[in-house]
Amino acid sequence: MSHADSPPTWSPSFELPAYDTLPDYGDDEDTLPLADQFNPSVSHASFSELPADSIFTLTFKYDDPSNTKLTTVDGYTLYSASTQIEGVKDTQVLATHITGRRDKVIASYLRGRDPDDMLVLGGMPPMKRSSWLVPGRGYSKSAGTFHHNGKRYTWMIKKEDHNTTLELFAGNNKIPMARFKDSRRDWSIPPPALVIQKARLELQSSALHMLDAVVISLLLAERLRRSKGLKSSRGHLSGRETTLRMERVVRAVYV
Repeated sequence: MSHADSPPTWSPSFELPAYDTLPDYGDDEDTLPLADQFNPSVSHASFSELPADSIFTLTFKYDDPSNTKLTTVDGYTLYSASTQIEGVKDTQVLATHITGRRDKVIASYLRGRDPDDMLVLGGMPPMKRSSWLVPGRGYSKSAGTFHHNGKRYTWMIKKEDHNTTLELFAGNNKIPMARFKDSRRDWSIPPPALVIQKARLELQSSALHMLDAVVISLLLAERLRRSKGLKSSRGHLSGRETTLRMERVVRAVYV
């Protein structure tokens, strides 16, 4: 592949440094001690074997990749996603804005009448979403592939009974560096009690240096995966009322 044909990569100007805390903004309330959430010296052969203190977890307030907040274990909102219709008449688009620390927009996902949905990453010019994140085709287990700093990363779909888990792999590595679990019943609590575990993103410490890219790619990949499932099941998407409402808006505006 020539340099001109290489997939576009993105290096946001502001990211979490690996094995460290969030950068000191100068304001104590904006500084989140990530180092207390994991032990980077721990090395294991399997993600599932990692002790709880070596995994950094973000919990989804709503199990909806288009409208949600991602919070730390102590309730600090690190990322959020919101979707609304923008523009007028023929220029209207359905825009999903992803914000990071200090409510700074780090990505915008735009869908309109044009068949090519667009993506804006940081201060980069708009590009086709497929230029950065490419979902798997047909019955592929890939939820999306993207490049970051010249390296390929892939979200793989893992079905678990009636639930879905996405795992992020770097290159040909067989050990996932991050894992997303949708909301599901906690079967460790016996019936008749019904306890629902919120959707969550679990990351190894090795993924924290590119946390922005992990979160953006996950929200896009999961949004595309659910949209694909919605179309194949003619509108049925269990437990996703907010997503269904958004899809109805899309059909009303763009169909």
